[in-house]
Amino acid sequence: MKHAMKRITQKESSEGYIRAEENAYIISANHTAMMMANYPVLDIQFAIFPQERPMLLVNKRRICTYAEIPYLRVGEPVRVSYSYNPALAQSEEDISNAVTDISILGPSQILWEGDSRVKEAATLLVSRIEGSKLIDTHGKILSIEKTNAKLGGNPVFRYDVRFMTEEGQWIEGETYQATRPWLEGQRHIGSIENLQYSATNNSDFIFEKR
Repeated sequence: MKHAMKRITQKESSEGYIRAEENAYIISANHTAMMMANYPVLDIQFAIFPQERPMLLVNKRRICTYAEIPYLRVGEPVRVSYSYNPALAQSEEDISNAVTDISILGPSQILWEGDSRVKEAATLLVSRIEGSKLIDTHGKILSIEKTNAKLGGNPVFRYDVRFMTEEGQWIEGETYQATRPWLEGQRHIGSIENLQYSATNNSDFIFEKR
């Protein structure tokens, strides 16, 4: 079943929190030595991807039910609901206090739609990068093309980018990314993006998630 990315409600509580539901990824999940009410306590880092704002990187120590534990696989997409306080997020460097009451609803099936050639090109790029050492740098967007494919309900864009390797070599290449509405409005020809390129094949690269 395909999950659409949507906000459950836009009604704010008296504390300024908004209840939302989005796709997320588990960045890390580590067991502590604690138990509460016979449930394990874990330290979890979530990367939550709202449609209309930047990625939320959140660290939480929380009780996990045994129903949730099978979904805590690093790098796997999950569907979460949470409460978010925009004002608190802007006023603090660590946004973890601005995100509360995270519930793991289950796995998120992020499906491809549309042009299969775009899916093939993007999938091949990711498969080449997986397992390779990635090197951080930044590059300039030379061109942007909105393809006829979607991933997780968001349009997939093809970007031509120019960047310099750590050896001083200029690389021009292409990458693909499903782009949320917030991020689509941030990118334009000439903008500078953080990216990671493969140490094995410098022309293979992906944008940093944000």
